[in-house]
Amino acid sequence: MILSSLETIKKISRNCIKVDSIDGNIALKRFTDKQYEVYNVNEALRIRSCCSAGACLDFYTDSEFIKFKYSVTGKSRDWAYFDIYIDNIFVNSIGQKPVVEPEGEFQYNIPGDKDIMKRLTIYLPHLVEITLRDIELSDHVHIEEVKPYEKSILCLGDSITQGMSALHPTSAYPVQLARYFSMNLLNQGVGGYFFNKESLDKTLCYSPDLITVAYGTNDWSKCKTEAEFSQNVMEFMDKLTGIYPKAVIFVITPIWRSDIDTEKDMGAFNCLADILIRVCDKYTQVKIIDGLTLVPHMPIFYRDANIHPSDEGFLHYALGLIGNITKYV
Repeated sequence: MILSSLETIKKISRNCIKVDSIDGNIALKRFTDKQYEVYNVNEALRIRSCCSAGACLDFYTDSEFIKFKYSVTGKSRDWAYFDIYIDNIFVNSIGQKPVVEPEGEFQYNIPGDKDIMKRLTIYLPHLVEITLRDIELSDHVHIEEVKPYEKSILCLGDSITQGMSALHPTSAYPVQLARYFSMNLLNQGVGGYFFNKESLDKTLCYSPDLITVAYGTNDWSKCKTEAEFSQNVMEFMDKLTGIYPKAVIFVITPIWRSDIDTEKDMGAFNCLADILIRVCDKYTQVKIIDGLTLVPHMPIFYRDANIHPSDEGFLHYALGLIGNITKYV
């Protein structure tokens, strides 16, 4: 049975704001058109914003299998894995590293009694631009929609929020937070990004109860002075708190990186946290989390020149955040 109805695919898609279909190719989108325009200033940012970080197919079914074809149309990293959960248990990860074939086919035989409905959750690769087509289940099976959770989380940030450079999409801390707290997720992390109020869109149809904000490490190189960084943070936080006055907002200061002891034009690394604490002090709904306490300061927990956490490093990140956030949710 081919799932040919776009409405059916929308019902089984999660952690995205819309599902686009062009000639049968399905894309799960994380941003509004206005936001995509902001990120479309160069090809690297465009691809990263078009990656389906956090997005998944999520539904109940008694099908014996699921399969679909996919196309990788852009890459921010050269791997693509689909993480599979059955009844909220991580059971498998299917993909390729490197992405040798841009056209591929995903197939997974669902274990267990075929007469029992199971919750099937498949997280899409988070670091490639990908489309799906010809989603197929067994003939004459049932499909039931998973009801949305009561609360929602919005994660804003740079490459680390997007999940760079974890191999598995569910290692990224936004997915871990959403799963732990049983929340709907919208991951709007974009690799290479920074505090920019234009990246926020008040028309975004998503109402988060909890927001995480994790920029700063790219601002350290981008900004020439502390005053410039401070102004960018203030403008961003003014707009964010104005759009979401009832949300609890956690601003995460930058995590450890191997060049932490160097100095950039705007100053030493620790000035980032100092400015974030000072600027955010006036917002009663904003809580500060010390990023330096989250991931151990050891290269073994990092990839990519000791800037982006490994899968294991991300789990430390998520555990640290959970400990900080639990008392507020």
